[in-house]
Amino acid sequence: MTKPHPSYPNLPHTLTAIALIVAASVSAMLSFQRISAITLPGCSPTNSCAQAFQTVWSTIPLIHWPIAHLATAALPALVILWLISPSKLARRLLDLALLTSLSLTIIMLIENLLCPYCLAVHTSILTAWITSRLTPRPNTTLSPPTLITPTLTVFIITTSLILTQAAASTQATTRAQDQLAQNTQDLASSTATSSAPSFTGRYTLGPTNAPIHIVIFSDYQCPDCKAVESQIDTLLKTRTDVSVSFKHFPMCSDCNKNLTSNPHPNACWAARAVEAAGFIGSIDTYTTMHQWLFSVQGSFTDNQLNQQLKRMNLDQKTFITLMTSSTTLDLVQQDIDQALSLGLTQTPMIFINNIELTGFSAHNAIIRAVQSIPATQRQKSVTPPSAQDRLVNLWKNQTPKPQPPDTSKWTLGPTDAPIRITMFGDHLQPKTAEAHNTIMALLSARSDINYTYRHHPVDRTCNPAVKKTIHPGACLAAKATEAAGQLAGNDAFWAMNDWLLSNPDAINRIAILEIAPQMGLDIQTFQSLLDEPVVGRAIVEDARAAARLGVHAVPTVYINDKPISRISYNDLDVITLIVQAASQK
Repeated sequence: MTKPHPSYPNLPHTLTAIALIVAASVSAMLSFQRISAITLPGCSPTNSCAQAFQTVWSTIPLIHWPIAHLATAALPALVILWLISPSKLARRLLDLALLTSLSLTIIMLIENLLCPYCLAVHTSILTAWITSRLTPRPNTTLSPPTLITPTLTVFIITTSLILTQAAASTQATTRAQDQLAQNTQDLASSTATSSAPSFTGRYTLGPTNAPIHIVIFSDYQCPDCKAVESQIDTLLKTRTDVSVSFKHFPMCSDCNKNLTSNPHPNACWAARAVEAAGFIGSIDTYTTMHQWLFSVQGSFTDNQLNQQLKRMNLDQKTFITLMTSSTTLDLVQQDIDQALSLGLTQTPMIFINNIELTGFSAHNAIIRAVQSIPATQRQKSVTPPSAQDRLVNLWKNQTPKPQPPDTSKWTLGPTDAPIRITMFGDHLQPKTAEAHNTIMALLSARSDINYTYRHHPVDRTCNPAVKKTIHPGACLAAKATEAAGQLAGNDAFWAMNDWLLSNPDAINRIAILEIAPQMGLDIQTFQSLLDEPVVGRAIVEDARAAARLGVHAVPTVYINDKPISRISYNDLDVITLIVQAASQK
């Protein structure tokens, strides 16, 4: 007797599909981050999420293609295959997905790389696998024509990802090449005044009186720092006019109190280990430890360190006592403080003859930059630019990005002012209020500034350009300012804007309706206008403008169509610094 064919979809079958869709969606978000300049919430450069993307485990061996791309291409096809029929092929592919997912989860736990997005993918795949076991097996097999749709899905998504990744890589390469070209021009035209290093580390690799001196702020667990090591090694082996010094900026809050997390959990101990080696021994001892630390990517166990100490003929007790003492900690923290005074925003931070190499990611950038220095060039006696100068120069070197159209443009200050400031903000993001207050203070003191505020609420209820709602209520605030402006003009917009930025904890519909009459707004008209499509369209227009400009954080401030890297740095007011620089241009 033939068994009846199971009816689809049933509940387990549907749950499997939903779980796979979730896994595919999160994988797509990870792929998007790998390709674009947008950073997912919780994946800043200083946490384990970003670190996970930089490890060897995040790419496919040999071809070095991101695993997130593979999942983004394969999982939608598996969803389609499963929805057609939970066949033997679909189940075997799901088994393979689970095996890969479990392997990556184990690696994440061992390496302490707990990326929440990765965990979401792996949890969804496990859920899909469990519910698939509860789905009845069909009696039929899939015919070859049935496989065309999932196969085409894989092909189309894979091709799109390859092309997009190539375009993003080309854009990044072009940007690095442009930066390197500027660096080499600066090096070639700099004036020689002294051969004595004015800015160096405690230990110099190569001739101490070399006319070309390189200083690198580094982190032994930083992949980019390790990547430049081969260039340094080549230069030291092939040239007699180059010397190199290393300074520390470990991305680890154990010794770097400017961080709140430990993306590189052993980086502090690695820095202190090399300082102990140099303190106890000679420059050769320092160099040997330095090279070993990069060879193990700055990560070592007590046993591995003890074995290395034996190979170097260093007394274990003396070394450990010094490495764990305040002596090495103070040296590392001195470097950290100096890096911050120079405006460090990432590692490595490289200086050649005191000029920062911002295009270090270009192919053989250090070697090419050194080759650009004329044979007669000698070091300048001046020190590198301060953090203040560096942040201003970063703004100056930006390519202007004309602002996309703004139908309902809300501005303060002369429309023909030589200094134009545009801010994309979110009323519930504290830095937006900080930036706004700084700009308003500048407006009250100067007559050469025009200030435009544009909406970019991190709230999906009105902003399609963001992937996730982080500030619920931000759309209500944006609508309130827009409705006030459309109802009563520019003054009403700014009055509502100021109140909302000053009272983020009081933002709710009732409070907004209570304050509106104090701004001369008719309460009935204002209340109805809050929900009008015309208000929503104005917010969407700003959000799409932000997306076109590549805005990936709020607030983002543009001064004369050039984005500034940050609104503040330690105690520096970056907005004011750049406005002053713009007025002197």
